[in-house]
Amino acid sequence: MSLKIQLLTIAVSVIYGFIFYLLVYLNRKVLFQKNLIKKIIASFLFVIDMVLLYFLMIKRVNNGILSPYSYFFIIVGMILQRMIIVKMKTYKK
Repeated sequence: MSLKIQLLTIAVSVIYGFIFYLLVYLNRKVLFQKNLIKKIIASFLFVIDMVLLYFLMIKRVNNGILSPYSYFFIIVGMILQRMIIVKMKTYKK
C-alpha cells in the first residue's frame, strides 16, 4: 500500500471516529434505554449501520483493505471528539 493511501486511510479512520462518537453521544437516550428489548434492537441496528458505513468508506479509499492501525485511529478520533465535546460544554456556560 502506498504512503498516500495509508495517510488517506488514517484520515478516514479519524473522521469516522469523530462521526461514531458524535452519533453515540446524540443517540445515547435510544441506545441506553431501560427497556431491554428496545436497547438490544437499537444497539444492533446502530452497530450494523456504523460497520457498513465504515466499510463503505474504506472500500472507496483503499479497496476495503483493513490494517491494525486503522482501528487505533478510530479510537484516536473518538477520544478527540470527546475532548471537543467536553470543551464545548465547559465554554457553554
